[in-house]
Amino acid sequence: MGLFSGVIDPRERDRILCDSVIVPVTTNHLGEILNVGRATPVWNRAQRRAVTTRSPHCQWPGCQTIAAWCDIHPHQFREHGGDTSVANGVHLCRRHHVFLHQHRDWNSTFDHQHFRVFRADGTEVHPDAWHLAA
Repeated sequence: MGLFSGVIDPRERDRILCDSVIVPVTTNHLGEILNVGRATPVWNRAQRRAVTTRSPHCQWPGCQTIAAWCDIHPHQFREHGGDTSVANGVHLCRRHHVFLHQHRDWNSTFDHQHFRVFRADGTEVHPDAWHLAA
């Protein structure tokens, strides 16, 4: 199914919106742009460096895929006012990025340091695969 071939599944629409265009600009002390609001979904080099400094790998619990192989995902989705800023960016490998968009009944939290994922039933995904919920 192509982009202009008829009805688009809501999950696909949301994935497209995650990468869509809509501009306050915030810079660091070197003048590098760190926040472009909703002007663009494209993360620039300075933003990627900043997110990589904070999180050098996929933030999905237990995933160690290196940042160079990850997408930067806006934790707060664009359709809910999320912007293209370092504070809203989370490294997710392609597998986990796509998974989040396909499973909107799962939830996540991000406090600018720790990314936590919760299944649809509310149980948390733990990095230790052998972790058993009490």
